[in-house]
Amino acid sequence: MLGGAGTTRQSMPIFLFASHRTADWRKRRSEKEKRQKKEKKKKKKKKKKKKKKKKKKKKKKTTTTTTMMMMITMAMIRMKAMKKKKLALVKISSI
Repeated sequence: MLGGAGTTRQSMPIFLFASHRTADWRKRRSEKEKRQKKEKKKKKKKKKKKKKKKKKKKKKKTTTTTTMMMMITMAMIRMKAMKKKKLALVKISSI
């Protein structure tokens, strides 16, 4: 460790840091801290008021008739593709 005699706080002259230890400085600091705490509490309260629960949208279930219709159309497309001697999966994704 570097630093010989005269680097410790005890050996430092008092006037260098005595001004920071005055009572009015402490008072001002405590008032500032109190103000900051109050502002934080106000912000927290505001945030709590803003929060609202979102309603979940229900997914529409497809009826059996519509699913059956889809199955039939898919089968028809496959049959047409087979008749034309092409792959069965042609144009199915384009429905």
